[in-house]
Amino acid sequence: MSIIMAVNELVDNQCRVNHLLDIARRRQLQVDGMDVSRLTEALDALVPEILELCKAPGMSIALGADDRVVWANGYGYDAKPYTAVAAMQLVERGLIDLDDPVNKHLGDLHITNPHGRREITQRDLLTHRSGLGTDLGFCDRVPPAPLGDLLRQVFAAGRTDAYGGGVLPLWATPVGTHYQYSNLGIALVGYLVERLNPDRVPFCDWVRRHLFAPLRMTSTCFPPAQHPDHVPADLLARRSTGYATLGGYQFRLPQIYAGAYPAGTALTTPSDHARFLLAMAGGGRLGDASILEPDTATLMVRPQAPNGPDPSSATGLVWNVFHHGAPPATSATVASTCGAGTRSPASGPRRASPSPPRSTSGTSAIRAPPNAPATSPAGSCWAS
Repeated sequence: MSIIMAVNELVDNQCRVNHLLDIARRRQLQVDGMDVSRLTEALDALVPEILELCKAPGMSIALGADDRVVWANGYGYDAKPYTAVAAMQLVERGLIDLDDPVNKHLGDLHITNPHGRREITQRDLLTHRSGLGTDLGFCDRVPPAPLGDLLRQVFAAGRTDAYGGGVLPLWATPVGTHYQYSNLGIALVGYLVERLNPDRVPFCDWVRRHLFAPLRMTSTCFPPAQHPDHVPADLLARRSTGYATLGGYQFRLPQIYAGAYPAGTALTTPSDHARFLLAMAGGGRLGDASILEPDTATLMVRPQAPNGPDPSSATGLVWNVFHHGAPPATSATVASTCGAGTRSPASGPRRASPSPPRSTSGTSAIRAPPNAPATSPAGSCWAS
C-alpha cells in the first residue's frame, strides 16, 4: 500500500490546521484494516513544531491510500506535473514526438539557443535542459497577455525577468548540456499543448477536460490568472492567503500574476492533488479513470538525464528522480517535482519499467533517451 502525503504551504492560520487534525484524530480513520489515526496523531504533534520551526502560518496535508484520499486539510497549489502530463497526452496521440524540434510546432514563434549545438526538443524542455536560464515566471500585478503573445515578447527581447533582466542571461548553456530549472521552458510546453491539442481549445480547457475531469478533481483549475475572470467564485473564495516572512514578521503577499502561467498558476486542494498522485502511482489510472498509458506514466518518472553533480539524482520528465537510500530489497524509484513556489507532495515507492516503454496509442513511439539507464537505479524511489 502506498501512502501519499500532499504537503503544500499556505493555509490561513495554524488554528485551522490544528482543528482539522483534531477532527481526523477523533475519527480513528480505517483503511482496509489499517488504522491511520496514529499517523494523524503524529501529525497533530509534529505540525505545530514544523510551523514554529519554519515560521509558517499554516500547512496543507492530504493522505491517500491505494486509490482513495482518506483525509485532507487546507488548500494549496501546484502546476508543472499537470502541464507535463498534458504534453505527454499529445505524445500518446501522435501529435508531437518527444524528440521533435519544437520549432516545427510553434508557428511564427521561432526560438533559437544562441549557444548552438542543435535545436530544442520537447524532451529538453521537460527535463530543464533547453539551455534557458533562470527566470521568475515573468510576473506582474495585472493579468498577463495571452500565452503566445507573452512568449513572443520575451524571446524577441532576449531578456530574463530575474533581477530586472540585467544580471542573468535568457540563455545560459548549450542545448542538452546542463540542468537549469526554467519556468519559461514549461510555459513553452503549455503553449505546445495549446497549439496542438485536437480539441483546439486553450491550455486551461485541455487540462480541465482531459486531466481534472477524469480524475474528479472538482476543486482544481489551471487558469491563465487567479482572477475572477478566470476562476470560479467558490474556488477563489476558498483560496489560501500567502505570506512572506521578513525579520520574524509575516506580511500578506499582494496578488501577483505569472505570465508563464503553465509553470505555476494551478489552483487545487490537497485532496484533489492527491488523486493526481495516486493516478501517477497507479500507472496513469485511478479507479476507472485513465489519464495516461502505463508505459507513459512510467517513462515520466524514469531517469532521463542528470540534474546536477550528485550521481544519485536525475531528472525524469519534469519529475526529479533521486536515490532514496533504502536497502535494495525494499526500495524503488523516487521522483519529485516542484510547482511555482511550493513543492509537490510525496508518494510511496513504485517500480520503474525494466525496458524502454513505448506508447500503445497514437502513432508516435515514446522512447527513453539514448543515455538513459534501462532501469531506475536500485535503492531509489519516486514521489512528487
